[in-house]
Amino acid sequence: MRRRAVGLLASLLGAVVGASDELETITLRGGLAMPANGLGTCCRPTSTGRPIVKATSAYLKLGGRLVDTAQAYRNHKEIGQVIGGSGVPREDMWITSKVASGRVTTFDQAVAAVDSILSELDTPYLDLLLIHSPKMGEAKAIQVWKGLIEAKKAGKVKALGVSNFNEAEIDALATATGELPEVNQIQYHPWSSPEWHATVARLAARGVVTTAYNSLGGARYAHKLEGSALATLATSKGLSVPQLLLRWALDKGCAVIPGSSTPLHIEHNLALPRVRLDASDLAAIEAAAVPDGWWSRRGPNKYGDEEAREAWHDSAAGKRTKRHIHRGEH
Repeated sequence: MRRRAVGLLASLLGAVVGASDELETITLRGGLAMPANGLGTCCRPTSTGRPIVKATSAYLKLGGRLVDTAQAYRNHKEIGQVIGGSGVPREDMWITSKVASGRVTTFDQAVAAVDSILSELDTPYLDLLLIHSPKMGEAKAIQVWKGLIEAKKAGKVKALGVSNFNEAEIDALATATGELPEVNQIQYHPWSSPEWHATVARLAARGVVTTAYNSLGGARYAHKLEGSALATLATSKGLSVPQLLLRWALDKGCAVIPGSSTPLHIEHNLALPRVRLDASDLAAIEAAAVPDGWWSRRGPNKYGDEEAREAWHDSAAGKRTKRHIHRGEH
């Protein structure tokens, strides 16, 4: 039955899976070209051990070049194994990681965390390093940010950013240090709040690129989309619905990091034709009904709507079971 299901899925995707064009990139404020279509490695039963080795290897073999990880994901060593054995030159890869906000809360801890991450990944440098969340509070976050700046000056990190931060929190880091993050990694999709859409646009105008996670919302909704407005638009563009959602984010100027352990899904996520969505297409997607089964209309990660949250305040305190709520991404 499983083999038959996989075969059926392959036939359904065959019309939209094709050879990828040249690698799409986003130029960061500092001039680095960051691959726009990455691999997320978080928060599913297959995010550690042999499964993540196989998934990351498949991603690189299919031409993907950005791997997103974190201390909290506990898979640095596995990803380091892939980096060293893939045959892809290190300079052709982009490795993003994140310092764990729960245990890295001082300047010295931040400096030590960078060395630990590099050792675990067995790489001489990181392309991008993020503070995973603002939950340690403003004063501690500023000290951590200063530690990451020191690591960048030492050549251990090429670019710096944050994850799950709102605009006020980003401003606080920049005001205290003079260093504005180059990336903010957040949950972002067509059904994010109007305030959050506006914030993403404002940050982009200031040179802060959004990396969107949970772009696909989980696979449970997919079988319910036949005949929907999203499916109709996707078909008209020669895309599947997941590809349409990824294309939406890319054409909004965001990077994406869909996660999967299935080579067919990884290929599908990477094989995005250079179909450009115009302003009316983007608006139509955002106006479409939220697909049945879409897990949440909330803002980034466990924090709810970032712009509705008081700066440095965890609006979901105590809800630790939803710490990595983007585990449903396919």
